[in-house]
Amino acid sequence: MILTHTRLILCVGLAVIALSGCGGDGVRITQRERTTEEGSPLRAISALNCPDHHGSLTRVETSADGLSCGYSGPRGGRVTLQLLSLPPGQSPEDVLAPFEAEAQTLMPDTPARASAGNDGAAVSVQSDGENARVRLPGVSIDQGGERASIEIGGIRIRTDAPSAPTDGDVVSVSANEGAAEVRTRGRGGEVRATYILTDDVASDEGWRTVGYEARGPGAGPIVVAIFRSKGGDEDTTADAARELVTLNVGGLP
Repeated sequence: MILTHTRLILCVGLAVIALSGCGGDGVRITQRERTTEEGSPLRAISALNCPDHHGSLTRVETSADGLSCGYSGPRGGRVTLQLLSLPPGQSPEDVLAPFEAEAQTLMPDTPARASAGNDGAAVSVQSDGENARVRLPGVSIDQGGERASIEIGGIRIRTDAPSAPTDGDVVSVSANEGAAEVRTRGRGGEVRATYILTDDVASDEGWRTVGYEARGPGAGPIVVAIFRSKGGDEDTTADAARELVTLNVGGLP
C-alpha cells in the first residue's frame, strides 16, 4: 500500500464524526490528482461577496466597509466571514491563531477527548506532503515518500523506493469516541488552512462543530469563514461556510 505522487486528501469536515467512530468503513483515506481549477492562483479581493442566501444560510448582517458579514444557519448555526490583511512581520499562522483559540474556548473538552491522552487516539492521522502517519486500532502505517512500513495485527510489510519531496498539504487528525480535531495547512505561496472541532457530546452552549476555513493569496488579504453548529453530522453549516470562501477567492470547496 503506497500513496504515490498525488496529494494525500483526507475526507474531513463534518464527515469526520464518522471517522471518529472507528466502525467498519468509518475511516476513508483517498488520493486524487489536483485539477486545473484547484491549482489556479487564489484571487485577491478588496471587499467580500456576501449573497443574501447560500445553501442553508441566511445573511443577517454586513459591515459598511465590506470586510465582514454574518449568516444564521439551521439549529442556531452561525457563520461569520472576515476579510483580513496580513500585517508586516506576521505569518498567516499568527493571524489565524486567535480563531483556533476561540474554537477551543467554545468546545474546551473536545481536543482532550479527541486525543485521548498522548498517542492514544482511536484514530490518528499525520500527513506532511508525501509523509504520512496513520494509527487505527490494530493498524499502523508510516510513509516517507515511497518508503512505507505497514503493520497489521503484528505483521509488518516494508516497501522501499527513493522519492523526491512534494509540496502537499500538511494534515493532522485526531479522533476518539465521537470527538475529533482536524487541522490542514496548504504549502506553497498561498494561504489554505482549516481547523475543525467536532463532537458527539455538545458543549455547555450546545455547540457540536466549530472551526474556520481560511484562504487567500500569500500576500493577503485572506478570507476567513468562522463556523459554529449545534447540529449533528447531517448539518451543512461548515460546508456552506467553505463554499462562501470559494465564492470569494476561488479554488475548489
